[in-house]
Amino acid sequence: MLFSTTDLLLLFVLFGAITMTSCSTLAPEITLSHGGKLRGATVKAIFPGQTKSVDHFLGIPFAKPPIKELRFASPEIHEGWKDFLDVVKLPPTCWQYIFSGFDIVNAGARMWVNNTEMSEDCLYLNVWRPSGISNANLPVMVWVYGGGYTTGTSTLEVYNGTYLAAKHDVIVVSMQYRLGAFGFLRINPRGNRFNREPVNSTKLALGNMGLKDQLLALEWVQNEIRNFGGDPNEVTVFGESSGAVSVSALWISPKAKTLFKRAIIQSGSIFARWGLHDLHMANHRAAVFAKACNCPDPLVDPSSSIQCLQKAEPMVLVDKLDAIVNEDAIQRNNTMWKNFFHKLSSTELGAGSFPGWASSSRRYFEVPFGAVIDGDFLPNHPRDLLSSSNHNRESPEIMIGVNENEAIYFILYGLAIDGGIFLKEDGKIVIPESISKAGLREPRDSDGQKADFRWITALEFLDRNYLIPGVASLPAAFYGLPMSLNSKQEYANPSNTKLTGEEIMQRISSLASDADFVCPTLEFAELASRLSGAKIYLYYFKQMSSQLPWPSWVGAMHGYEIPFVFGIPYSSEFTKQFYGFSLMEREFGDKMQQLWVNFAKYGNPNKPVNGQALFNWPLYKSEMDRTKQPDQSDHYILDMNMRPGSRLREKECRFWLHLMGAQQREVTNGASKLLLTRLFHSRKIPLVVHCANCDKSFRQ
Repeated sequence: MLFSTTDLLLLFVLFGAITMTSCSTLAPEITLSHGGKLRGATVKAIFPGQTKSVDHFLGIPFAKPPIKELRFASPEIHEGWKDFLDVVKLPPTCWQYIFSGFDIVNAGARMWVNNTEMSEDCLYLNVWRPSGISNANLPVMVWVYGGGYTTGTSTLEVYNGTYLAAKHDVIVVSMQYRLGAFGFLRINPRGNRFNREPVNSTKLALGNMGLKDQLLALEWVQNEIRNFGGDPNEVTVFGESSGAVSVSALWISPKAKTLFKRAIIQSGSIFARWGLHDLHMANHRAAVFAKACNCPDPLVDPSSSIQCLQKAEPMVLVDKLDAIVNEDAIQRNNTMWKNFFHKLSSTELGAGSFPGWASSSRRYFEVPFGAVIDGDFLPNHPRDLLSSSNHNRESPEIMIGVNENEAIYFILYGLAIDGGIFLKEDGKIVIPESISKAGLREPRDSDGQKADFRWITALEFLDRNYLIPGVASLPAAFYGLPMSLNSKQEYANPSNTKLTGEEIMQRISSLASDADFVCPTLEFAELASRLSGAKIYLYYFKQMSSQLPWPSWVGAMHGYEIPFVFGIPYSSEFTKQFYGFSLMEREFGDKMQQLWVNFAKYGNPNKPVNGQALFNWPLYKSEMDRTKQPDQSDHYILDMNMRPGSRLREKECRFWLHLMGAQQREVTNGASKLLLTRLFHSRKIPLVVHCANCDKSFRQ
């Protein structure tokens, strides 16, 4: 169907688009508690049928620049300034990886690339508010960006707070925080276990510096947001990915108890294996990192190591993070050779470096430095802090959820199978021939070997604790991936004779999504729901943007709910730079924003709008309550047909959170290697599972 120019102009008016233009009114001014003043800017947000003005204040310093002797230090509050400070420019990005290739060419990936220059002097925040509301006492929404603690910045257009502030009368705040070694390097102050007294008295590189940046930004909000027209008693913190890990960590930290009221946790939690590192891992990784930077071993001389790292060029500290991932890959490979590969014949090993078409022992997704239990920000393990006896929040209110295909984004970057590449330099995404052959059970031409996801998932997905006989093959079997379990190269589940490449990718994604995103998030929801007076709202996001330049089989990926939350379907700037949205997607985004804002304002996403009840989102029920009422809805499905759902990924998360751990403990203790089969049988959960050291499969 063709449209005339007049028709197209009419459609543009009907569908609407936000454009932001500078207003001719006087620049908004704010006086802060230290006496210094801010001068921001006012922009117009043009919606269908209405125009609203928004004041933004971009690049407000909230901490001293963490440079020179303050590199690796906890943040210190900014001393302030005299007279006016113009805050109309987005702040610098904290140091991180430099993107290239596919990430620059493909618009759906480029939307995550930093749009300001990088600097260590990066601790700034941004504020958006509706114009003319200096005494309005509005609710406040504070955003924490994600990026695996190695990338990310609050300055991205997808995080532009203009649209939430304009349409929903809230104040939006976002902050920068340090990443990588700058924000999360942990060096044991005692060096090693033989030193009884601290040998690092500088209080540097103790871990969680990036989380403490966020904490200081929240303290700034408490002290200053009234000057912008915000209510410090109605602060909601929301974040995604490592931002969600951060929000969950803030929520359980005693230091943040009085700094915000509600939390929205999107696609992650402090229970994710990549979000929280034990001290042994953190200290070991610090030693690997220091060596890669040509600095002294921090386990021997922490002070000298820190002094050396403080002098290193910022980009060196970014580039050498990869040494941690490489060393982890070596250790994983050594574990697999010790426990499995040394027993295989040359035929079973095949022509490659690894059996079963695996091309690497690097994890598909790894975070070099994460949060740690430092005895300060996190005084104890998060599970202890979240228990009813220790938790410090009364009647907690949390919105929490996950996306349907969380892991597929990272799998396309990180999965190494027979040398196949998913992401092309020209920005296209393809399924390699090796994946298609794996689904069709076709042998590799060179040696006749078939793909074996028992080895691929063990090498590239599983925790090292699971890389033991009787355990390592279970995830691939549970998710129905091709496996060769005897000398004739036959597969564990012959009923699945053929799979398309897309079906293989979906099963791999389900395995990794459940293990690394869904189940850790649901575990946090479960434990929080057991607290007295808790109101937990769980969601499951399934809506892929139709114009996202990725193939439809990737589905609703990690992070791609964010444009709808921030009202980005109305952003003409985002459409111009990246991709657009249909009218239906704009309407869907309106509902998403309303849910998020309702929760931020009232602690209930179902609050009627103009007297009309638009949603029926049920409260999340704890496992005990679900057992009593098995058919009752306990989460909300977010797609074009929003509706309640029940028992979100329950069987899968029972597998990861309970049964894998139980099987690992049993095998380690030398007990029956069929424990998992018995457990699944008692719970009547279907599973195809390989019996260790035998050629049979069991369906329970």
